Amino acid sequence: MDDLNSKAKRGIGVQIVRQFLIQGVNAVGGVLMARMLGPAEFGLYAVATFVVSATAMLGDFGLAPSFIQRREELTDRDLQIGFTLQQVLITGVVITLWFAAPYLVELYPDPLPETVWLIRALSFGLYLTAWRAMSAIQLERHLQFGPMARADLAETVSFQVIAVGLVLSGYGVWSFVWATLIRGGLGAFLLYLVAPWPVRFAWDWSAVRSILRYGVPFQFQSLCNSLGNWAVPTFVASAVGVQAVGYLTWSFGQGKRPLMLVDAVARVAYPHFSRAQGDRGLVEYLISRYLTVLLLVAGWWFVLLLTTGAPAVELVFTAKWLPAVPALVLVALAVAPDMASWLLSVSLNATGGLGYVTRLVLIRSLIVFPLSIAFAHLFGFNGAAIAYLLASALMVPYCLLGFGRSFARRISLDMVWVLVPVLAAIAAGFGVQGVASGLWARTIGGTLAVTFAYAIAAYVSCPDWVRKQIRSVLLSRRFARQVGTSGSQEEMIAKNDAGG
Repeated sequence: MDDLNSKAKRGIGVQIVRQFLIQGVNAVGGVLMARMLGPAEFGLYAVATFVVSATAMLGDFGLAPSFIQRREELTDRDLQIGFTLQQVLITGVVITLWFAAPYLVELYPDPLPETVWLIRALSFGLYLTAWRAMSAIQLERHLQFGPMARADLAETVSFQVIAVGLVLSGYGVWSFVWATLIRGGLGAFLLYLVAPWPVRFAWDWSAVRSILRYGVPFQFQSLCNSLGNWAVPTFVASAVGVQAVGYLTWSFGQGKRPLMLVDAVARVAYPHFSRAQGDRGLVEYLISRYLTVLLLVAGWWFVLLLTTGAPAVELVFTAKWLPAVPALVLVALAVAPDMASWLLSVSLNATGGLGYVTRLVLIRSLIVFPLSIAFAHLFGFNGAAIAYLLASALMVPYCLLGFGRSFARRISLDMVWVLVPVLAAIAAGFGVQGVASGLWARTIGGTLAVTFAYAIAAYVSCPDWVRKQIRSVLLSRRFARQVGTSGSQEEMIAKNDAGG
C-alpha cells in the first residue's frame, strides 16, 4: 500500500504538470480560435461533436473501467477480446451515424448543410479511440502516467497547431474536424510505442460477459451523468439558437478549466481508491486530501472570474464574448460542488458503491435536463448555467451520505475553512476593480490581488497538516538539490509525512 500511495503521488504530480502544459497550449489556441471564429461556428462544432459522442456512449459498454477495476492482471488475450468488442460496437455506431446524420440534423432550427458531413467525418475518429484504449488501459492499471502525459501533450499541441493553421487558411469549422482526426491518430501511435500489445481479433463469450457485468452498469452511470449535459446541444439549442449554444459552449469550456485538474486526478484516483478499497480509514484519509486540493483550486478560479472576468474577457477574447460572462461566472461557481461530487462518486464506485452512485447520477440528470430547458426559456442561455449550478450543489450532500452520516459531518467540517480565502480574495479583487482603470490594469491588477490574498488567507486558515505538507515539499526540494540522490529525498519526504 505504501508503494501504491507513492505511485499515486507521483502520478498526480505528473498529471498536474501535464494539465498545466496542456492548458497553456489550449489557452493560446482557444484565444486565437475565439478571435478568428464567431459563436455560431463554435456552436456548429459543438452540435456535431455532441451527436457523435452521444451516439458513441450508447454503443460503449464500459470496457476501460471494467479492465482497470479488475483485481486480476490482464493477459494479452483479454486485451484482444476487449479490442474486438470495441471494434464491433464502434462499427455499429459509425454505420448508424452515417445513415442517421441527415435526420439528426433536422432536429435543429435552420441546420447548415455541412453539419451532416461534420458528423460523418468525426464518427471515424472513434476507431482511433479503440486503438488507443488498449495501451492506455495497461498504463493506467499500473499508475504509469508519464508516457500518457507525454502523449496527451503531443496530441494537444498537434490539435491546436493544425486547427489554428487551417482556420488561417480559410477552412472554418472543418479545421476542428481535421485537427481532431490527426490528434487521435498521433495519440494512438505514441501510446502503442510505450505499451504495445499483440493486435489480434479474438472472442470468448465468458470473457465478454465478465467485461459487460461491470462495464454495463458503469456505462449506464456515465450515460446518466451525461444526460444533463445533452440538454444544451438539443432542446436548449432549439430554444435559443446555435449562436447561443456557441456562447454556452465557450462559457462552459472556459468556466470549467479547473475540471482539467479533475481529469488529471481522475486517472490516478480511480485505480488508487480501487486498490485501497479494503481499508475504510485509508479511503477517508485519501478523500480529505484529494478534496482539499480540488476545492482550493476551484475557489481561487471562481473568485478570479467573479472579480476580473469581464475586463479579462474583453481584453483577451474581444468584446463579442461579453454576453457570455454571466454564464461564465455561474459555471465557475458550480465547479467546486461538481469537483466534490465527482471525487466522492469516484471513491464510491471504486469501493463498491456503484449502484448508489448510479441512482444519484440518474436523479441529477433528471433534475438538470428539464431545468436547463425551462430556465433557457425563462433566462435565455444563462438558464443552462443556473441549472448546472443547482444540480451540482444538490449532488454533494447525497454523495457524502453514501459513506454514512458521521463521515459526512467530519468531511463537511474539515472543509469549512476554504471559505476564508474565498471571502478574502473577493474583497481584494473588487477593491482593485473599484480603483483601477483600463482593461490591462483591471485584469492584471485584479489577478495579482486575488491570487496573493487567496494564498495568504489559505495558508493562515488551513489545517496544520496542509502547512506541514507545504513545508515538506519545500524542504524535500531543497534537500534534493543539496544531496542530489532520490533515495535520500524519499527518506526526507517519508519523515516529514510521518510527522504530519
